[in-house]
Amino acid sequence: MKKVLFGIFAHPDDEGFGPSGTLIKMAQNGVDIHLICLTRGEAGMNVDNYENLGAVRSQEWHKAGELIGATSMKQFDFGDGRLCNAWYHEIAAAIESHVNEKLQTYQEPVEVEFLTFDHTGITGHLDHIAVSMITSFVFICLSKQPTRHHFSHIRLFCLPPTICDNDVSYVYWPAGRIKTDETIDISDVFDKKLAVMHAHYSQRSDAAMLLERLGELMKQESFCFLKPRSTGQES
Repeated sequence: MKKVLFGIFAHPDDEGFGPSGTLIKMAQNGVDIHLICLTRGEAGMNVDNYENLGAVRSQEWHKAGELIGATSMKQFDFGDGRLCNAWYHEIAAAIESHVNEKLQTYQEPVEVEFLTFDHTGITGHLDHIAVSMITSFVFICLSKQPTRHHFSHIRLFCLPPTICDNDVSYVYWPAGRIKTDETIDISDVFDKKLAVMHAHYSQRSDAAMLLERLGELMKQESFCFLKPRSTGQES
């Protein structure tokens, strides 16, 4: 059965600075990668003083997606830094509608996987946490609906337990609470991951910080899995 993955993130660099190595490897192995970004990243770093940072970051995101080998890319225009409970079901409806639209293009049944940040949002960023929770909600809802497709699991990108809570975060997040289910060695595509990271040029200071602080740890990407509740296998 063909595999289809929806990578769902809050900001235009989340996929690049996060699990881009895994996305690259999956694309190389024939998995269709559909990227979804909920904002245009207009509240990000703006060291170059762009008049319209959101437009610049959208261009960077599309370049990064090309480097990853994405099958499709969909960007929404929810407010950067303002993803919250007030928009929960509006965001969920937007994600669900787009996922269903893409799945309708497949004539044969496919195995569907979602990928997003873990429920701490990696850095504690509340936008990340909101998207992680909403993505999980959408996946569970879709997995319960009648469909010819198989919703297998959500792949939640997480940091390895060797990293403490102050290593990469600028806000509080609780450490030592994620049980890793899989770690993928991306050494063979690390040069491609770097190219994806550098495509997000406007946010280059964040890229430099990650590379300096994590070093060789960035050549491995860790995940925990969330499976449909109806199977009794939720992790």
